[in-house]
Amino acid sequence: MFRRLTAGADDEVEPSCGSENTFAFTNLMEDRTAIWSVPFDLDRGASKGALEQITEESPAWVDYAALSSNGRFVAFASARSGHGNIWLRDLATGQESHLANSSFVQRYPAINRSGDKIAFSSFENGKRFVYVSTRGGVPEKLCDNCLRATEWSRDEKALLIFGGNPYQINLLDIASRQQTALLKHATYNLLYGRFSPDNRWVSFTARIQPNRAWIMIAPMDGPRPIPESAWIKIAEEHAQDWANWSPDGKTIYFTSARDGHFCLWGQRIDPNSHTPVGPAFAALHLHGRVFYTKRVGRRAEGG
Repeated sequence: MFRRLTAGADDEVEPSCGSENTFAFTNLMEDRTAIWSVPFDLDRGASKGALEQITEESPAWVDYAALSSNGRFVAFASARSGHGNIWLRDLATGQESHLANSSFVQRYPAINRSGDKIAFSSFENGKRFVYVSTRGGVPEKLCDNCLRATEWSRDEKALLIFGGNPYQINLLDIASRQQTALLKHATYNLLYGRFSPDNRWVSFTARIQPNRAWIMIAPMDGPRPIPESAWIKIAEEHAQDWANWSPDGKTIYFTSARDGHFCLWGQRIDPNSHTPVGPAFAALHLHGRVFYTKRVGRRAEGG
């Protein structure tokens, strides 16, 4: 007759008998997540130190970290309170606070430069909304049926958001709540928009097939649609991959599994033509115990 020997909540595998009285086994805690950081010279494309864990590992999911440009605050989504809500951590003091306690699931924070404003998505009775909140303030609804905000403009008067069917990227004016379509396509899903440092370009993902996408950039000419003829392809990646800019605007960083692991890669671009220069380079390999996960099982794109 079989008899159960362990009663853990995690996966327990690879038993090995050491003697007639003892045995060893591996306890897999694959669902424990934490947020990590690494000092990095984004303009040079070089790490300046080792990875550092900045939140405790938890069986409650923790994801979608958004770092303020001044490096002081990180916003993230977590179910540590029993509900999926937005949290804010002060990296100088280590203090964490609930941004907007709610019984509705909140995800995908987008934090401004100083860390005092955070836009986020809320799932409410089968619908999606985007809110903005200040630290200690009351959340304010910005738009209905829009999926996700991805970045603030440099003057913090607008947000890049995406939604629709297929997804398109809109510019949302904070004061008027008006939306302007920046990037749209008849069949491609366009998402993950990010402003360049000078606010004159935008990077985005063009999902051309369910499992295939292009990392793209395009020039902005004010709040008006950007024609497809102006788009520039930077890389061909998976549908879940996305990109962001270096502070000097001369490098595009993007997620990629091109080496068989979820790592971070960079692509230099010409400062005048903005076309790719040379091959992509590995910015940060994550092949060990600490690895970057795209959370495909929970629909990482926010759709």
